[in-house]
Amino acid sequence: MAQEHESGQTFGPAAEDVTKLSDLPPKSRGKIYTMSADVVSLEKQRKLARFRDFEILCDEPHWLGGEDHHPQPLTYLAAAVGF
Repeated sequence: MAQEHESGQTFGPAAEDVTKLSDLPPKSRGKIYTMSADVVSLEKQRKLARFRDFEILCDEPHWLGGEDHHPQPLTYLAAAVGF
């Protein structure tokens, strides 16, 4: 039976990881997946990353030598954590 913590967060079976081994296709179990992107430096601090059919642009603010046309690289990292 699940227990409730003072903050109201549920602990126990109701809070278990939603990804169960049985949910994974048999061919995916025990595999390691690697992701990579090709990154090229453009003008000033602007960079372009390509992954499959996607392109991601980043830039830095003026005070770091960029033109502030795109999010900073760490902004993408912060967004990834949120996703």
